[in-house]
Amino acid sequence: DEGKLTVKGTYASPTEAWDAVQKLGEHAVLRLDSAWLTDRELSADSSFTLDLNGFPMIRSIKKADRNGELIRVRNKAALEIIDSAPGRVSCSAFKGGSIQGGRSKDTAVLYRSMQAVR
Repeated sequence: DEGKLTVKGTYASPTEAWDAVQKLGEHAVLRLDSAWLTDRELSADSSFTLDLNGFPMIRSIKKADRNGELIRVRNKAALEIIDSAPGRVSCSAFKGGSIQGGRSKDTAVLYRSMQAVR
């Protein structure tokens, strides 16, 4: 039905869920159900929606790295980021979902790489 989400899986780790959603197609939605902590860059190679659902998504990295971003959107992919629970208390400092962390030598938390099309 239009406007209704169908659960396609529950995953043990953020990276497992991230990798799985990219195989579901461009109308897929990845909804966080807790705070996410990852130590690797997450590459979006296909289009989907990321619903923070009032939780933080955090990249933990100790020092600046060439691939230190939290999220890298590549090729012709599109990543829509929404927060369906902006009133949720996610920590003592603020409410709602957030994207935090990353230490890249040349970019910020989100990075969109472009390729020339012939």
